Amino acid sequence: MSEQPRKRRWFQIHLSTAIILMFAAGGLMWANSIVKTDGMPFESLSSWTERRSYGWPFTGISFLSDTRAAMLGFDDLPATWKGKFDSLMASVDVFIAVNILLTIWFVCEWWIRKRTSRMGNER
Repeated sequence: MSEQPRKRRWFQIHLSTAIILMFAAGGLMWANSIVKTDGMPFESLSSWTERRSYGWPFTGISFLSDTRAAMLGFDDLPATWKGKFDSLMASVDVFIAVNILLTIWFVCEWWIRKRTSRMGNER
C-alpha cells in the first residue's frame, strides 16, 4: 500500500526557496546601500555642494554637504551635512522589494511543485 504524501501547511516553504530568497534579499539590501554621489557648484566657485543619495530604485534618503572649507584649503574642517528622508520614495522602495521577493517565492514554489507532481506521475 502506497503512502499518500503529507499535505503541506499553507505558509511552509522549501529550504531551497528560503536560500534563494536570502540571496535575493541580500542583493536588494546591497542595491539600497550603494551611495550615489554627485556634486554641483553653489553660489560661487568657492563653494561646492555634494549630494549623497541612498535607495533603489528611487532615492529614499539624501545628504547634502557644503564643502566650502575643503575648497578653500581647510581640509581638516568637517563638512556640514544635512539629511533629508523622503518617506514616500522609501515606501515605494519597500513595496517594490517586497513584490520582488514575493514573485521569487511564488516562482520557486511553483517550479518545485510542478516538478514533484511530474515525478509523481512517472512512477
